[in-house]
Amino acid sequence: MLEHGSLNYIKKYLLIFTMSISSISVFITGSRATMYSLSGVLVFLVLYTAVYLNRKVLFYLVGIMILIVFFLIFGANSYVLTKLSTGFHDVARHDILVAFFNSYIQHDRLFGIGLNNSFLIDLKEFNPGGTVFRYSHAHNTYMTYLVERGLVGLSLYLLFIFLLLSKLLKLFVYDKYNPILVAGIIIWIVNFMISFANTTFHHENAILMVMIWAIALNYRKIQDIKAVCKD
Repeated sequence: MLEHGSLNYIKKYLLIFTMSISSISVFITGSRATMYSLSGVLVFLVLYTAVYLNRKVLFYLVGIMILIVFFLIFGANSYVLTKLSTGFHDVARHDILVAFFNSYIQHDRLFGIGLNNSFLIDLKEFNPGGTVFRYSHAHNTYMTYLVERGLVGLSLYLLFIFLLLSKLLKLFVYDKYNPILVAGIIIWIVNFMISFANTTFHHENAILMVMIWAIALNYRKIQDIKAVCKD
């Protein structure tokens, strides 16, 4: 049997290994949204660690960032570098957004065209000069909500996510060292950022995010209940 100290040692380096491999894998996929979001997350973690945690953890995070830069310089293929250099200048996505917005203007603005009905939109009809003729979603969470659920649906979604952020930040003020709470805030940031470039809050992605947020919001309450039971 491993001693408790040895087990913690293994868990620590397994976490570092997993974070490193996961970070590199994000860049291998070539998804601009996840690459830019990961960069933002790493900067957030470095700042958070520098203020609230020890320097050793900060050293590991900086090491992961250096590893990513090394990969991009020496190991990245042309596909990844092309995606990074393209940035947000994507003609196809611009044409999709224009077509979806024009579709929204010409349909029910209050309640939209109905859940998951985006695939019915003929993009050529609503953006004749565009390069994309048919797509199942707007490649933008907010535009997809606006078109499918209307102004009412988008407003309710924005109200939900910003109330959630408010609750997470209030808990963070009192419990800055809670890793689950920090994870919940990071996931919120990533979801908010990627939502401008893709439809993130749907199906299994939404279920997983809501589960993690629920755990983060209830963690303090659970700890208080455990403390009362022990007494």
